[in-house]
Amino acid sequence: MILRRGDFLSDRLSGCPHSPDIAHIEAPVGEIARHMLNRGEVALCSLQQDGNRGIALMASDSAAGSEGFMSRSFPTARQLMDEFVVNAREEEGATAVVTKWLRLQ
Repeated sequence: MILRRGDFLSDRLSGCPHSPDIAHIEAPVGEIARHMLNRGEVALCSLQQDGNRGIALMASDSAAGSEGFMSRSFPTARQLMDEFVVNAREEEGATAVVTKWLRLQ
């Protein structure tokens, strides 16, 4: 079964009384998914830490040199998400993890 991004994200963020604008999460998710198409894997998960809720997206690419690709290819994710980390090992590819923590008012 394939869900639209908004439906999936809304489901992941349900129960949060003050969810952020879904577009601020959808745009980076779409950007990363488009860039990773036919390149690697993408996983999306909900987070809970110290009473806070959030959502994280992990993109993995096993090709050598993918650290530079990931560092340059996700400008929207860098701008709209709270955390953006690229981990790489020479000749083993790279993994980017982006996180958005929900703003509770």
